[in-house]
Amino acid sequence: MTNNKDIQPVFRLHAKNKSDQLTLKFEGTCTPESVIGDQVIELTDEQLKLHKIVGDIDDSDKYALTLLKDHNQYYVHGKLYHCNMIGQYLVTNMKWPLIQLLVTYVRQAVAGYLFAVFLYFQPSEDDLKSCSHPKEYVNKSFNGTYTLEIKSDDDMFEKGYKEYMKQKNENITDEELLEYEKLMSSRKYKFTTFDDACNYIIVNICNNPLFSNIIKYSIYCREEGKQKEYQIIDYEKCEKLRTYQIKPIRINSANNKKDILERLKNKRL
Repeated sequence: MTNNKDIQPVFRLHAKNKSDQLTLKFEGTCTPESVIGDQVIELTDEQLKLHKIVGDIDDSDKYALTLLKDHNQYYVHGKLYHCNMIGQYLVTNMKWPLIQLLVTYVRQAVAGYLFAVFLYFQPSEDDLKSCSHPKEYVNKSFNGTYTLEIKSDDDMFEKGYKEYMKQKNENITDEELLEYEKLMSSRKYKFTTFDDACNYIIVNICNNPLFSNIIKYSIYCREEGKQKEYQIIDYEKCEKLRTYQIKPIRINSANNKKDILERLKNKRL
């Protein structure tokens, strides 16, 4: 049986159109046994039309975009999510995720995580200082800045991607390598609407010709890591690795909102 003290509040950001402001909304609660996922974004027909077709037939649907087909038997997809945060994450991090593009692969019977593209919101220090108690975060409007960032769980983008790109294209120029660096670096984003932000990720990231090579590089990094761990050189034995399972969030009804937020009062930024 779950101890009530272990229950965590779950929050979600709600952005204001054409503004550098957003509001933090309380969505419910979760337990330590819950797997905190994000709310998948259902793509419209117009958004699907924005996506560049991969191969002769585009098998993208309203929940997943096809990003790469049959690269060494890998099939790569991207899903857009409206992010959730637990209370402890909220009050101990200076950047809050609004949208996530989760990039995953399927190869034969194995599926796994590659990396993610985040649209972050960084609240202003003045607004954070104005909150003397965690419960004051709820329904509060924050000013701040938006950034787009590509993140992986093993810092693969800090490794030798330049050498990999040179190996795949010996004629690549320094200017072209700089374009890869720009795509993988954090950059500011001017927010207009939530849908426009999703469209921007589809058109300017997913459809970017460089992005498919970044995906291939991430696959290369995964395989290199697997080969070193298992001392193997073939793909088949790599299936022994643990894979990542994406599960939906389970949020309980928020009957004890005040008590839950009260327990966060010592977890300040």
